[in-house]
Amino acid sequence: MSKTEKNSNKTYKDKRQGVLKLYSVGTSVILVVILVVFNILFENILGKYLTFDFSLSGYNEVQQPTIDYLNSLPADTNIRIVGLFEKPETLSNSPLQFIVPLLDSYVKESKGKITVEYYDPKTYPSIINQLDPKGMFDLQSDTYAVSNGSKVVSIDPFDCFTYETVVDQSTGSYKQSPSANIVEYTFDNAIYRLTSGITHKAYFVTGLRNDTSEQLKTILNSMGFDNADLQASGSFAVPEDCDILFINGAQTDIPEGMISPIKDYLFNKNGKLIVSVDYSENNINEKYSNLNNILENYNIAIDSSWIIEGNPNYQLTSDGTASLVDVASDFAQFTSSRQLRSSMNRSIRELSNPSSSILTEAVLTSSSYAVTVTPENTDLNNQGTYNVGMYGTFKDNAESSKVLVFGTMSFTSDDYISSFGYNDSNVEFTRGCIRYLTGISTDNTLQVNSKPIDSYKIDSEKVTSTNNTIMTVIFMVVVPLGLVIAAVVVYKLRKNL
Repeated sequence: MSKTEKNSNKTYKDKRQGVLKLYSVGTSVILVVILVVFNILFENILGKYLTFDFSLSGYNEVQQPTIDYLNSLPADTNIRIVGLFEKPETLSNSPLQFIVPLLDSYVKESKGKITVEYYDPKTYPSIINQLDPKGMFDLQSDTYAVSNGSKVVSIDPFDCFTYETVVDQSTGSYKQSPSANIVEYTFDNAIYRLTSGITHKAYFVTGLRNDTSEQLKTILNSMGFDNADLQASGSFAVPEDCDILFINGAQTDIPEGMISPIKDYLFNKNGKLIVSVDYSENNINEKYSNLNNILENYNIAIDSSWIIEGNPNYQLTSDGTASLVDVASDFAQFTSSRQLRSSMNRSIRELSNPSSSILTEAVLTSSSYAVTVTPENTDLNNQGTYNVGMYGTFKDNAESSKVLVFGTMSFTSDDYISSFGYNDSNVEFTRGCIRYLTGISTDNTLQVNSKPIDSYKIDSEKVTSTNNTIMTVIFMVVVPLGLVIAAVVVYKLRKNL
């Protein structure tokens, strides 16, 4: 072979390799572009129709009570949900992964009654004034604003979950860990408050070394109550719009100056009062003398004694400090369970008031094998049945004042509700008691179950034949066919090289 032929052959090979390289890179780029464009079009056009929630908790889907309520709203209802932040491109490892898809479900099920938008106030500063022109609702960035006409409810994504305190094993410090998903519960609550036209007001007495009552307030919100705090003081007064007053978790007695205003609220305004205390190292020696001054008018007294459950069938801990308590028959309608969890129980005693106008009833009781102890008396020879909760009212008037006293925090505390969730029997019982005291009908509330933080296990009952067929077609036909077409195109381009 001549030198000229060798050089010609070498040039031919170099050109062929260059063309092959160009085709390889080019087809790869084209394939990537096609996949990206297809993915964008698929998501924007068909994504919402081909999204299925197979999770056990169904956190992407609204529940039937929500759907029923949305269907009951007038056709011209306009609920506007605005996220005051940029809609994130990815939801992974963010609380918004439980919120954004669920709001899409609201839009779908509402049939035009609900819209969802996202505006960052930094980019669109007019959005806050548009939603709240009078500055009444203190709207903040990184929250959701739910509006209906001139009324707005603000929702912080952080408040869409309940939390429990856990120990960080790496540092030994305590931290708040999400325990339940209440996204739907929270948004339902907001929508119901904006559309029901029902307004009630609950007040919480603070400043008695009591813990917060945020979880109980959330429950009250879902029942149509607005909530506010009242600082305990000698100049205390109960507002005129108070429908129910809470003294929740008081570790110390109320000031003497509060006795008269609370009595006035109860006796002259037919007020409603719920008191929750327990027996702890923070209040062992507390006698609650001023609070008992009010309660004695209902033949009720908060004792200084600690109830220790002696029946093994009732005990939740071996020392009897946590136990089951029996629900009295007159209050059994408030719960599906005749026994409820309770702990650190303080005895609530019935006095021997002879007045025939007073109605005093046990609400929650220990077994007949319980005993009580006090700091002064640890004698265990007083076995019997003790009251953990009592109810008092006056017989002469169905609208008269009513009081309910719990000797435990297992029905109203943030710790308990966060740990056991809004579907717990104790919470169900508390709701029933609030309705009973205030006269709110069950029909005037919207209740949906809270959901566990999802484990991503598939619920086989949700895998219907229809969505199973769609998923089968996509993964067994559409995707393989796309790969075959891509392979044929590449082959045709390269076969003659």
